Amino acid sequence: TTCPSRALEWGPRDETLRKARDRAHALRSRYPRARVYGETEAGGLGVLVVLPDDPEELDLPADPKAPTVANVWQGFVQPAAVGLSAVTAVAAGVGAVIARRNHMQELRELDATAATDQEGDGDG
Repeated sequence: TTCPSRALEWGPRDETLRKARDRAHALRSRYPRARVYGETEAGGLGVLVVLPDDPEELDLPADPKAPTVANVWQGFVQPAAVGLSAVTAVAAGVGAVIARRNHMQELRELDATAATDQEGDGDG
């Protein structure tokens, strides 16, 4: 609604991809090398662009690659963080159970001490 020329659109990827392909096909009468950029590049980009020419002619990489840091992040750091979060949650649960057990033991000891003190006070 904010782009009357419909140059910018958003929606589900399959629907947006269909519209982009239709638009590229319509442009081929005027621009024979028109194509959809972002469909398969780097495994599929988050933005699709209908280009009137080859990407290189428009200063775009023909076959963009994800940076190594991003691959390491997605392949190792994210799963490790999920695993570490799970281990932390389990450790917190075990710690809470142990703390509760220790607290209950202390209460029993205090009750026993108080009962012994009361028995001793009644004898005097």
